[in-house]
Amino acid sequence: LENNWFDFYSNHRLIQLCSLARDEQLLTLKAVKKYIFYFFTLKDCKEIENVCGILKEIIPSCNPSLLHGDLWSGNVLSSENSSPALIDPAVYYGDREVDLAMSRLFGGFCDSFYTHYDSIYPISEGFEQRSVLYNLYHLLNHACIFGGSYIFQSQNSIRSLLKHLNSSLYTGFILVINWIHTALEHIMLSFLAFMSTAH
Repeated sequence: LENNWFDFYSNHRLIQLCSLARDEQLLTLKAVKKYIFYFFTLKDCKEIENVCGILKEIIPSCNPSLLHGDLWSGNVLSSENSSPALIDPAVYYGDREVDLAMSRLFGGFCDSFYTHYDSIYPISEGFEQRSVLYNLYHLLNHACIFGGSYIFQSQNSIRSLLKHLNSSLYTGFILVINWIHTALEHIMLSFLAFMSTAH
């Protein structure tokens, strides 16, 4: 699909997600049981293309690794002989830290897993912030599909990136993150206004 990881992550993760949200016009309300889940759309995918130009400054060069693609605790089982088994893969090649970041998104594995991993293949400095960047894709994806608390988790990730990526080097990235955060807040206000006029 692409010749390098930066273009792949930009074009087939962040930008693709925005295109999906835009094309399906996900700014709707949907009642599920007693809870209201609201979806959002990022109207102009061109805004997030600004990320493409600075990914190389955020993510160090890396050798491609075969990724599981959806590595969270719910996709790890034990076989009959107690050996670990992975299910429900979304396999592709990319930065190994993508799987590590995803593994921590929904509770994570036991501490010994990360200790042993780091002893064999040390985790590079700056992983904490890169994990926020990598997991933002998953959170936005879940927000588009399920709505609800995933929108708030996306907002929290965006605030975290704004807090830590505040040097001039990341100015373009911060502008994009600010734009996404503003869009989410606008959706929240629109929803509240709709609910107030519905009564």
